This record gives sequence, structure tokens and C-alpha cells, in this order.
Amino acid sequence: MRRHLLALLVCFAACAATMAGDAPPAPKDTILRKQSQSPIKTMIETETAEGVIHRVNAGGGKATLERWSQIDRVMYAGMDGGTWAKGNEARSHGDYEVAADLFHQLAAEAKREWEKVYGSFAEGECLELAGKYDQAALAYDLIVQGYAGNAAAKPSPVPRHRLWMDALYHKGMCLALQKKDDEAHKIISTLFEIGKRELIASADARGNAILSLLVLWSGDMQKFKGIFTKVVFSPDRETETWFHCKVTVAEALREQKKAKEAAQVYREVQSQLATLNAISRDREVQVALGLGLSLLESDQRGPAVMALVRIDAMPYGSSDQHCAARCSAAEAMWQDQQKLVSDVEAMKKTALADWAAELEVTARFMATAAANAPGNSPYKARAKTLLQTMGPDKNAPSEADEEIAASMNRAPGSSIVLAAGDAKLLGTLRHQGTPAVIAYWSKREDTASWQVQIAKPGTYAVSLNYSLVCPPVEYVLTLGDQSIKGIPAVTKSWEDFAVHKAGNITVAAAGTLTLTLKPTQTPNGGLLNLLSVTLTQIK
Repeated sequence: MRRHLLALLVCFAACAATMAGDAPPAPKDTILRKQSQSPIKTMIETETAEGVIHRVNAGGGKATLERWSQIDRVMYAGMDGGTWAKGNEARSHGDYEVAADLFHQLAAEAKREWEKVYGSFAEGECLELAGKYDQAALAYDLIVQGYAGNAAAKPSPVPRHRLWMDALYHKGMCLALQKKDDEAHKIISTLFEIGKRELIASADARGNAILSLLVLWSGDMQKFKGIFTKVVFSPDRETETWFHCKVTVAEALREQKKAKEAAQVYREVQSQLATLNAISRDREVQVALGLGLSLLESDQRGPAVMALVRIDAMPYGSSDQHCAARCSAAEAMWQDQQKLVSDVEAMKKTALADWAAELEVTARFMATAAANAPGNSPYKARAKTLLQTMGPDKNAPSEADEEIAASMNRAPGSSIVLAAGDAKLLGTLRHQGTPAVIAYWSKREDTASWQVQIAKPGTYAVSLNYSLVCPPVEYVLTLGDQSIKGIPAVTKSWEDFAVHKAGNITVAAAGTLTLTLKPTQTPNGGLLNLLSVTLTQIK
């Protein structure tokens, strides 16, 4: 009996050991080091001003400090998918409030420090971009209150988190933008105290940045300029803080009717951006729009229109930003056109008359695009008002002309391009940006569909114009009763679009068919950002 019992215990022990051995190891973080040193796979405990504290063995072992001077960047386990990736995708499309909600969710459900700190910080940034400064200040305050450290802690001091001072600075800027002087001055005093006690110049710079905003609201431009000269951030080492400070002050200058000074700051930022790799491409749109509007407000119409029209060609930025650029450019061109046609002598010259006609065509095109933009931007309503002012378009094609053009596009051997903006969307899918892309693929049931007029049966080559930075998953594309499956490759960024050859589909009969696209499994961060689907008849 004892022998059987012993054998049973040994069996249980062996099974337990096998189960423990089969348990997948916890995913590790990655510290990417400079000078081509091999990366460190580890578990990061916290980030301090000095460096990253981590343990190679998650179950124990001595904590190690890897200094920032040796680190290129850190990648936490979980950053390549899930809520963090979805938040960044929404942010890259300018959907700031959606992104803020996702980052808030990440922080609220945090199991690790990075999720709480990075989530709260990113939430604050997105709320700032959405103009919700009161809510942004609360998001930053979670870091200010929770990660200040404790120099008097026993048995050893607890260092403050690396992002603590930045969170304090952002909170102060948000309070200054709300003109809450007393609360902002408390933060300024704290930063100046840290700068004096710990000899940290960047703390003084952050304090002076907040102070410069408060002085700017008072209208004392001479005092403002004196303080702002003390705000020195390195674009290379403190890229995000440098960018945030410059753009925030530039927008405040615009609000104070100092458009010429704002344009000067934007030009400085724009020239510096060309040398930086750490800034996301959507920031280029933010700066270009700010510069264009500043130039318009300072009556530099020619350079302003050039800056605003340039935005229209950028495949990144939010739909609201593109709407603002198009509407503002259209208004400026229409005013120039009206001034020109009112000059009777000028209109007798063929070149000027042709230029006036071209201005009207372009202004109508830009205004129409802005009026039809998604969302509820105030520029959308302005564009509609402008179109009403312009009156009927004398050069508009008739319905018969449009039908002929459409039938030509559907002629045998030609390509049929299905734009993302024309798709019917089901599930969590949304149209984003200008030109629109289909984004937010998060469920297996998410489906985009188009009605396609097939002029002639035959075989069609199908391709997708897309971008993707998440782990790829399989899709299924169906036209009528025929389907093809595929897996797109990862592109360099969400702004880097590529063409994916999906395969060939044979259509047995002419007529109207439905084309659908959907994932075959739940996407990990997104199926893709789809710009268009192209069908080309090959036989």
C-alpha cells in the first residue's frame, strides 16, 4: 500500500514538474544599448533620472542600474500590441480623444509601473492636443503625486521616476494655458527649487517656460521675450519637451494676435525638424498648419497658401488638420480671386483672367474637400459657408458627363480603384485622415465593403494600398462568391504606404458585386490601415 502511495506521489510530483516546465516564461522587456552593444532581455522595475533599474531574473537576483548614457531606448513587453498600440494608432491619425481613452484604460488597468506612468503621460499629451487642458492636468497629476520618490526613505532612498519632472512641467503648462496663475506659480517655485538644490538646469528651463506663458497673457511682450530667452532645451536630447514648449508658446502668441512672432517660432521649429528622427511625421502637419495660419494672420498670403496647400499632399495628420488647411487655403484663394476679378483693367489681360479662373477652380476644390471632411471641425462649417458665397459652379460637369467618366473607369482592361472613404464599415472600423483610410480593426467581425460595377467577366488582379506596424494577421477578401486570403507585410510606419498583391479573382458574369475585406482572426493591434483596393482586369 505504501509502495503504491509512494508511486502515486512521485507521479504527482513528476506531473507538477512537467507542468511547471511547460509554463511559458513571462515576456521580458528589452533595453536597446548604444554603440551596437547587444540588447538586454530583462524585467525593468523603474526608470530614474540616472538610468533603468532592472533584474535579468524576474524571480529575484540583484537589481542592476543601466545608465542612460549607454541606452538607446527601452521597449516594454506589451508595447507592440494591445491597448498601447491601439492608442498610438489613434494618436497617429489625430483621433486624440479616442487615444486618450485608450491610454487611460491602460493606466487604470495597469499591472506594471510602465503601464501606469506611460499610460497616464500619453493620456495627458493627447488631452492637451485635444485642447482639454483641465483633464490633461489631472492625468499628469497622477504621476506627480505617485512617482515623486522619497529621498528620506529607509533603508534606502526611493528615486523619482524619469517622467516625474516632465509630468510636473506639463501640468504647469496646462494650468498656465487655463490662466490659473496661483496654481501654476506653485509649480514654477517647485521647479526653481529643484534647479537650485540639485543644480538641474532643465528644471529652471521648465519653470521659465511656464512663467513665459503667464507673462505672455499679461501682454508684457518685452518681459515675455526676456524670460523666453532663458528657456533652453536641446532638440537632440530633450526633443519632446523642446517641441512641446515651442509649439505651445507659438499657439499662445497667435491667440494674443502676435501672428508674426508665432510664424517666426514655427519656422524655427520646422527647420529643426528636418534634422530630427525622433519626431513622428504627424508633428510636421501640426507645425505646417500652425505656420500657414500664422502667415495668413500676419497678411503674408502667398507663403501662407503654399504652406497650407503643402499639407494637402501629406498622407498623415488628422482629418481636422487637413480640413483646417483646405478651408483656410480656399478662403485665401477666393479672396485673391475676388480682388482680381474686380479689377476691370487687369481682367482684360488673358494671363490674369486665366489665373483668376484657376484660382476659382482650386478654391472650389479645396472648399468642397473641407466641407465633406469627416468629423465636426469648425472649419467644415466655414467651408460650407464659403461654397454658398461662391454660388453655383459654372464649370461643373453634367450628370451625363459624370456617368460617361465613370463608365470609362470601368472599361475592360482598366483598373477599378475602391477608395477607403467609399467603403461601408461594420464593427469598430472608422474612417481616419485625408485622404481617408480604414482603421481600428480590432475584432474578427470588422468588415469593410464596397459595391463594384463589373463591366466584363474575366480575371482580376487584386491589390491593397495599405500601411501596417502591428503583428500581421490573415485577411479574407471576397468578391461575389470568390475569395482569396493573404497576410500583408509590415511597413516602416503607419505613414509609409505600400502595395500588397492579394492575388487573382475570376468573375463569371458582369454586374454589380459586393467586395468585402475582413480579418480571419482577432487582430493584435490592427489588421492594417487601408487606403484603397484596386482591381485590374488581366484576362
